[in-house]
Amino acid sequence: MSTQSPTAAASAPLEYPFERDDPLRPPAVLLALQRRPTLPRIRLWDGTIAWLITRYEDAKAALGSPNASSDYTQPGFPAYVPHRKFRPDLAGPDFQPLLTDIDGETHARLRRVLAAEFSVKRVRRLDEQLVTITEAALDDLEAAGSPADLMAVVLKKIPSELIGDMLGFPPQERPQWRSWFETWVAPATAPDERRQVHDNMLAYIDERLARSAEQQGDDFISRLVAAQRAGTVEAKEVRMLVFLLYAAGFDTTSNSMGFGILELLTHPEQADRLRGPDTDWRLAVEEMFRVTTILHVGMSRIAKGGPIEVPSGRIAEGEGLIISLLAANYDPDVFPDAERFDVTRDARAQIGFSHGPHQCVGQQLARQEMYALLPRLMRRFPTLRLDAQVADLEFLPNGTRVVTSLPVAW
Repeated sequence: MSTQSPTAAASAPLEYPFERDDPLRPPAVLLALQRRPTLPRIRLWDGTIAWLITRYEDAKAALGSPNASSDYTQPGFPAYVPHRKFRPDLAGPDFQPLLTDIDGETHARLRRVLAAEFSVKRVRRLDEQLVTITEAALDDLEAAGSPADLMAVVLKKIPSELIGDMLGFPPQERPQWRSWFETWVAPATAPDERRQVHDNMLAYIDERLARSAEQQGDDFISRLVAAQRAGTVEAKEVRMLVFLLYAAGFDTTSNSMGFGILELLTHPEQADRLRGPDTDWRLAVEEMFRVTTILHVGMSRIAKGGPIEVPSGRIAEGEGLIISLLAANYDPDVFPDAERFDVTRDARAQIGFSHGPHQCVGQQLARQEMYALLPRLMRRFPTLRLDAQVADLEFLPNGTRVVTSLPVAW
């Protein structure tokens, strides 16, 4: 491993994130940086300087390093979008960072609580429920008639309904929660409105917790109430875990499905392969996750407790870095001809769900939702096509890639 510090290769920092040349492929400059012998420096929106990780092996090493801290309250932490920057003035007595922003034993303890909801055994038990939700969403698409917005009619409904069931949210209350959440994640939402919407969601969670304390059910909130009574989690941690479960289970999943289907609609020869008798949906889904890489800006970290060692160099303590999962998933040393979408490729090594201690807890559920949707969608709508030019679709500039609508016809 090279022991050269990236600081030794100092050069003018590049403005990050980069603009895409093709809305469905990584920026050319991002992939070109993989050929540099040392790590590049980048400048973020607020002037923060950080190192950028683009190679697959560097990404895995950084994400797995015990010195790679995700604590965004630390000075110098590289916030890749404005609403990810810590503001002490907004951190009241009940301030609770998300699980993704916590390190060490606290992170491990809370992750175990959340991971229990996403065990392979429990996810498999959701299969029948998932199929019912999926078929109902496809019924809605058929009833809507051609053309229709696949994102609005199907892709937002499936994960929001499933997560609503898992949390025990009454069906009639889910539209309000979903409206709040979509406002909260929208880049255009003003800071004051985002804070008010967040307060509304926390108040709703508190109300649900109070109801569950009186009448236990077979849902995540009820199990959290029991864990709080047992002293496993604190009240503010319970609120955070409920919020995080919905955020991870709705926003990223709906957009992952949307971009995966968009790849199929723009590569009809690959869709034809999936209609064959020997379809391996598991390989196809992993390739979709690789090519689309929803966390496209990257994962923010700061070196804490020592340097972060990666094959391409060393990040000194106190320095920030952005780990580009997108670039790593297009590393030609791991995925030859990486810019080509190939549903028969074995892409199981992809790290779109991250790697190391903060690897996505709900990744198995995301896969199950894709397995439930894709074969049924292609069987029921064999002539499905994109009813717009890709260049005319709206992609939001956020840490998680968002396509606001997906017009289709059949």
